[in-house]
Amino acid sequence: MCWLMMGVIARSNRAARTSGGKLTSQGTSVTFSMNRRTNGHFFGTGGGGGTVSTLSKATNSDPSVENTQFFVPHFWNDADGYSALGVAQNDFKPFAKNHYPASWSTAGANQVQWKMDGSRADLYLSPATTAYDGMKTYWSLIGNPAKLPRYAHGFLACRWGWTDHPYILNILGQFRSGNFPIDGWISDFEWFTPTPDYTLPIGGSPTYKDFSYNSVTFPDPVNNLAEYHTKFNMRFGGIRKPRLGNSQALIDARSKGWALAGSRDLNYSIPAVRDFYATQLQSFLKDGVDFWWNDEGESFYSLFHYWNQAQVDSLNAVAPGRRFFSINRAYSPGSQRLGASLWTGDVPVTWAALANTPGYLLNWQLAGVGYVTCDIGGFSGPNDPPELLLRWYQVGVFMSIMRVHSVIGDTPHFPFLYPEPFAGAMRKALELRYQLIPTIYSLAHVAATSGVPIFRPLFFEWPRDDQALDITTQWLLGRDIMAAPVVSEGGSRSVYLPAGVFYEFNSTTTKMGPATFQLSSIAVDYIPIYCRTGAIVPLAPIVQFSDDLPGGPLNVQVYSGADGSFDMFEDDGETTAYQKEPMGGAAVRMTSFTWIDSSRVFNWKVMGTFSDKRIFTEVRVNVFFQNGSALTSSARSLGNGGTINF
Repeated sequence: MCWLMMGVIARSNRAARTSGGKLTSQGTSVTFSMNRRTNGHFFGTGGGGGTVSTLSKATNSDPSVENTQFFVPHFWNDADGYSALGVAQNDFKPFAKNHYPASWSTAGANQVQWKMDGSRADLYLSPATTAYDGMKTYWSLIGNPAKLPRYAHGFLACRWGWTDHPYILNILGQFRSGNFPIDGWISDFEWFTPTPDYTLPIGGSPTYKDFSYNSVTFPDPVNNLAEYHTKFNMRFGGIRKPRLGNSQALIDARSKGWALAGSRDLNYSIPAVRDFYATQLQSFLKDGVDFWWNDEGESFYSLFHYWNQAQVDSLNAVAPGRRFFSINRAYSPGSQRLGASLWTGDVPVTWAALANTPGYLLNWQLAGVGYVTCDIGGFSGPNDPPELLLRWYQVGVFMSIMRVHSVIGDTPHFPFLYPEPFAGAMRKALELRYQLIPTIYSLAHVAATSGVPIFRPLFFEWPRDDQALDITTQWLLGRDIMAAPVVSEGGSRSVYLPAGVFYEFNSTTTKMGPATFQLSSIAVDYIPIYCRTGAIVPLAPIVQFSDDLPGGPLNVQVYSGADGSFDMFEDDGETTAYQKEPMGGAAVRMTSFTWIDSSRVFNWKVMGTFSDKRIFTEVRVNVFFQNGSALTSSARSLGNGGTINF
């Protein structure tokens, strides 16, 4: 790949190297204008609120971070076939609120204009004729998303209002006794303090504890965490805020210049602050806290990045080689390579917010985020109509991370607290999520190693289909699985299928595109899902948590009509050992499945010698044909490879 770079602009001499276009400078600012085609679209700038109902952006990007939205100094242009990333060093005016000092806009009909402030500015340009190229080149600059631990792709139950230890045991027990699959639970403030810090003055309180446990919810922290792990097979994640509440701690921090002016937030860009913070978290990690939920850190544009770096340093000190995982409320380019995921913020409990959710997933992934989740059911608002919560669960099946959350005082978004048939339909959605873990986990490996996103807008595969260009309520898992869940009240929706033949998931029923279909009276337990011809879909048996895999033979679905392939990745699910050995080594196993349509032959080949109790040892293949028939093989040993003729 041939990279082009404009910049290396020093405040002292304003010299520049350019790759075309016109460069001007004034004071500490530089402007670069370049020609463009008028029919191009810009993707990958971020978004939020009313801007996520489309994928293409026509006019500008003003990089900033806020609750429920962020924007980045990046785009991919389809007509001109290149990606761009602006990087500025704004050391003369540090941390200008929550904005980043590099932005672009369309200057008239035929130009793109970049403006950047600071002592140094770099504009990275790269040829990228396809959307896939655009993502790969962008991530090659800022880092591919880190591979998360496997449990992160299971289901996570969060709420504000875990009242006490008996309540926690009761809720976790209901998940298990009701056979609602789950991998972890997450707590708001109440895990480390009995009272939120929202009413504290700027000087804090002498009694507030920033790095402790609340004895009401965690009366015996080490044993409590061990019980969650061993009895319930659940991980625990705790909320963190970017600030201090203890008055003496604040006095100490301010005396060292560690606190941001006018707030109790720490300035994590200072290495000493990160060292301090990493040390404070180590005891929690040693006790058994598994991951972090980082909230309210939009004080300056890159705060979350530095904050996560401190948490990574803490984990590396306690458990070197363990994968890092956090959930965050804002993003700046680069944090995805640390293992930081993003949630869509404090969205309301409304159908409109549900309809926007897939647009967040797609826009944010195009902007560089590797993993996106949300408050399934919405964060704040009147108690959910069960239909709304159910449909949100079904959308969550096809998000990078599946997580519920709700404000204190509202009925938590846990399935067993809602009536039938909705509770049963939510269980079915969770079961499908766990069946998809081998597929999602394998695609996450591709994202981490090759820069290809897990979830993709339709235009990735149909770039010349104008009707597919801005669809946000349908999206692809990998190349071949299209999710089109219900996002409006009443169980109806329209589905657009681009050119090709599509099977209804787990069925021989096919539809031909391009065409738009109207679906009505969709059953509460049904999710419209479509698979392209040639699709190979590995599915796990239904299990109750990810470490319960394999749970039986791997079920591989094949949708005939074209040749197909899929590489299934397996490893320990916890460590970075997979990075240290070649694919044929002892830390990983890759099973390459292929379907030869003309001869109706299914093959597989196994590379790597990794083996533990959680890997698949058997495979059963189910082939769907367009003539309405389907054939299922017996369970076969995976071994080192094999062939099945149909």
